[in-house]
Amino acid sequence: MDRIIDWTARVIAAVAVATSVFMTGVILVSVVMRYIVGAPLAFGEELVGLAFAGIVFLMLPYCEYTGQNIRITLLVERYPPALRRVADAVARLLTAFFCLAFAWLSYDFTATSYQWEVRTLVANLIAWPWMAIMPVGMVLTVIVTLWLIRRPLNSSPTAGEIGDLDAMKLDPVESRP
Repeated sequence: MDRIIDWTARVIAAVAVATSVFMTGVILVSVVMRYIVGAPLAFGEELVGLAFAGIVFLMLPYCEYTGQNIRITLLVERYPPALRRVADAVARLLTAFFCLAFAWLSYDFTATSYQWEVRTLVANLIAWPWMAIMPVGMVLTVIVTLWLIRRPLNSSPTAGEIGDLDAMKLDPVESRP
C-alpha cells in the first residue's frame, strides 16, 4: 500500500505540474497576443481559472502526503509525544471528515453539471471534467490522510528527499547570537 500511495501522490503531482505549465503557457500567449494583436485570448481567463482550480485540488493529496501543508503547531509542539500523537490523529480525522464532506458536495455539483450538460461561457468547454477534479482530489486526500495516521509522529514518507520542513526548523532560542 505504501508504494501505491507514494506512486499515486507523485503521478498526481506531476499532472498538477503539467497543468501549471499549461496555465503558464495560456497566460504567456494571452500577454503576447495583447501586445501583438491588441486583444488577449478570448477564453484565456476561463482556461487559467479552470487550470488553477485543477492544480489546487490535484496538489492537495501530495501536500498532505509530504507534510508540506499548513499546520498550526503552536500548542501541539509543547505536548508530550503521546498526546502529540493523539492530537495528530484527531487533526487528521477532522481533515479526512472535511475532505469527505467536500468530496460529497463537489460530486453532487459535478453530477448536476453533467446531467445539465453545463458548459463554460466563453470557450464553450464541457464543465464537468474540470469539476470532477474536485471530488477526485478530495477523495485521494482522504485516503492519504487516513493512511498517514498509522505513520510515526512527525515523519514524512519522503523525509529528507522532499522538503522536510521539520528537519529545517530552527529553534529561535538556539539561533540567537
